[in-house]
Amino acid sequence: MVTEQEVDSIGQRLVDPLQPLQARFRALFTLRGLGGPSAIAWISRAFKDDSALLKHELAYCLGQMQDTRAIPVLVDVLRDTHQEPMVRHEAGEALGAIGNPEVLELLKQYSTDPVVEHVEIAVGLYN
Repeated sequence: MVTEQEVDSIGQRLVDPLQPLQARFRALFTLRGLGGPSAIAWISRAFKDDSALLKHELAYCLGQMQDTRAIPVLVDVLRDTHQEPMVRHEAGEALGAIGNPEVLELLKQYSTDPVVEHVEIAVGLYN
């Protein structure tokens, strides 16, 4: 069993921009495997990072966790027009992966979005 202190240590590594990206990815994948509200909280903090690649993987991992507690974070990322299109796209994909019907209407709204990556989210819902 991992302690809360250990989760916090891993989370600190994830959000530390001075850490090599490889170490941050390992921290992300460890948090994904651990799951739970603390892991989701640490992953959500990292969406403030400058790396679009890291943020894309954050969203992907939250979707893989299939934990409905990640829905508010992913909805915020999807709606955040300051996030890169590929990050927002992956947040939408992750919402679909969680599979909660409460987000279906939100995802359908993106079928007419001017950003092609967002339209792809909605199209994926119907295929």
